[in-house]
Amino acid sequence: MADFIDEVMGWDPSAVVFNEPENRPYDSNVYKTNPKDSKSESGNYLSKVRVIYNPFNPKDSIVHQATYFLKSADGGLLVRSRLGNIGIDPDAKNDILFKTWKKLWFSGVESEKERAKALFDKTESDYVLVQILEDENKPDLVGKFMAMKLPKAIKAKLEAKMKPSKESKKSPYPAMDYVIGLELNMEVVPGPDDPAHPERKQREISYDLCEFGDYAPIIQTDGTPLFDEEQLELIDSYVTAIKDSTGAKTEAKRKAAANQLEALRPQLRPLYEIAFNYVKENAFDIREDQGWKEWDEQTTKRVNQWIEIVLAGKNPENITYEDFKQGNPIVEAGAAAIATPTIIEEDPVEDFGTKADDLPF
Repeated sequence: MADFIDEVMGWDPSAVVFNEPENRPYDSNVYKTNPKDSKSESGNYLSKVRVIYNPFNPKDSIVHQATYFLKSADGGLLVRSRLGNIGIDPDAKNDILFKTWKKLWFSGVESEKERAKALFDKTESDYVLVQILEDENKPDLVGKFMAMKLPKAIKAKLEAKMKPSKESKKSPYPAMDYVIGLELNMEVVPGPDDPAHPERKQREISYDLCEFGDYAPIIQTDGTPLFDEEQLELIDSYVTAIKDSTGAKTEAKRKAAANQLEALRPQLRPLYEIAFNYVKENAFDIREDQGWKEWDEQTTKRVNQWIEIVLAGKNPENITYEDFKQGNPIVEAGAAAIATPTIIEEDPVEDFGTKADDLPF
């Protein structure tokens, strides 16, 4: 724990990995801010949250997730893909669904490419750990630690705080810090009311009005403060010193603030211990919760059956696996190719008539 606190208290927030990229089933662990649940007069979903570091690995605080939704006559199936681990797992491209898609896409046959486009419904998202600070729409969630899908608009603003461009001349700020991190004011706007296209109200939800505000220490899970008034005064002095150490108008004030930071740092350490222990005890590992996991036996079976139908040239949405097996037995080579999630060997790129640079990675 000591090493963790030392790292976080003096940590460069730009070290968090900002990867470049719809969960259909309901996940009770994911915080939803859909305007359809809004209780405000404007119809916008208003709340306040804290995006926080993963207490089990701060560098792994933004988890990239790739999913495939397999439409099937046997029932739709949403599965997480190993592609979500691109950049951290050398075997991520060996995902069986991706490799099957690639067989069709690079087959050199236009009709197969169209099938690949129609059958493989893939989405990619980023997830972070949040604590709910205020939410009049769902007051029972206040204080809870949850996973939240990170919209592109908010991700860009978070990155601008923690990893600003050199051109901005701004200093990185630890917006996800447990003690001095920033509150995120959510204002989620529904899409337009379009009688001709009512689906736009849900499809065109906007997060552009969401903004990071002032610092806000984490709170307890019952919604009450974790720190007392004296501790909050200390935190406030520390944050003021941070701002003045880089933003004060004169060199003398910046130097005085830097000296004050050094003096306050030992006093802040016990508060970081309190916060870290509280988060680790009450939250969870966002990687374990939202990252890729090995499929269980039943999921593996369903995926293999779906692929078997696809490789036979049919649409799994139009035929059950039982009917398919009874009326259209797969050829031996195709059956062997989908026996397990990892048995398909990597095909040489030239077999698909393309170059490595043409692949989507």
